Amino acid sequence: MPFTVTRPGGMTDAEFIWYSRRLSQQGLDLGKLARILDPDAGRRWLVVFDERRPAEAFAESLAGSTGRTDWVVRETNGGVSVGPLGPVLIHVSREGETRFVATNPLSRAMLRGAFPDALPILTRGEIAAEAWQAYHAPRADLAELVWELAPVLTGVSLADLDDIGYALLDDDTRQTLLFIPPAVGVPQP
Repeated sequence: MPFTVTRPGGMTDAEFIWYSRRLSQQGLDLGKLARILDPDAGRRWLVVFDERRPAEAFAESLAGSTGRTDWVVRETNGGVSVGPLGPVLIHVSREGETRFVATNPLSRAMLRGAFPDALPILTRGEIAAEAWQAYHAPRADLAELVWELAPVLTGVSLADLDDIGYALLDDDTRQTLLFIPPAVGVPQP
């Protein structure tokens, strides 16, 4: 029976970066892994291990890296596929009044493995202060901004991004501003 590693209730985007980094350090291709939707939260793709012991070792390594001891090994019941680990993480940072967006380096590595022919147009993009305020204002649609920028930053189609999921993270506050979970296997309301 396959196994995965998660945290009760799912992990944060910052923890997912640690999770992905650990897998990358082990030499795994983040773009082509046996994966399953997080059984606790369904918000992201997680790696699948064929045996319990490697999953336990991975959980222990995450505990050492993150300082959190509540990483758990879960037995999975189907739903395993091969593909990229996700969501794609897009960071927004500020320099003065200007905002910049860029794809997380681990997400870029994952996308290169999954979509070797994809060519991002930009690796970092600037958003004018007025545009950021308009998209970030109450009742504005931040998702629309990400929807327009994500293909340019990743070189991947929106359909493929929807299958992986994507998130916009604020580097200044460490908050997730927008989270689009993977569309594959996610029940619709």
